[in-house]
Amino acid sequence: GTVNSSGGAALAPINGQLDDVTVDGTIDMSQFNANVQVLNGLTMGSGSTFLLGNSSGTLPASILAGNTTATPQAIDGGAIVFGGSGSSAIRNENHAALTFGPGLTIRGKNGQIYNNSGFGQVINQGTISADTAAGTILIGNFNGTYTNAGTFSASNGGTFVVNTPSQLSNLSGG
Repeated sequence: GTVNSSGGAALAPINGQLDDVTVDGTIDMSQFNANVQVLNGLTMGSGSTFLLGNSSGTLPASILAGNTTATPQAIDGGAIVFGGSGSSAIRNENHAALTFGPGLTIRGKNGQIYNNSGFGQVINQGTISADTAAGTILIGNFNGTYTNAGTFSASNGGTFVVNTPSQLSNLSGG
């Protein structure tokens, strides 16, 4: 299905699933401690934003990509923006690949990107940027593998941490 929002309106899920969804607008998970499961991919239009947690860090939020099957997942387009909580996460639930497409930017203050399974794989083809002062975006947690075919960066006093460098291929790719 498709989610459209405009004029400052946003979808604000507390918990649930986005199954093969295209977003043109904003998904705002900054008002609740919420988890949303993404199944069969998520495509966001240019200028679309997915807010994970509030800026003060009191309300974390997570994207749980896939389930325990071996079905690859992809998220592409727009931006996912981490708020202030280091507990906010994008978590690959699959025994397969989670791919961040070339049109996706993941940015913000504090958050984690990791595999929940030793068989999982996170593939970055987009941009992951720790771009907020005193913030940290962490990738890796000793499960699965990580491949960078896009860009990793830190700016404006943000810190980008690769928790398991031995599990990451192509660290110099961006």
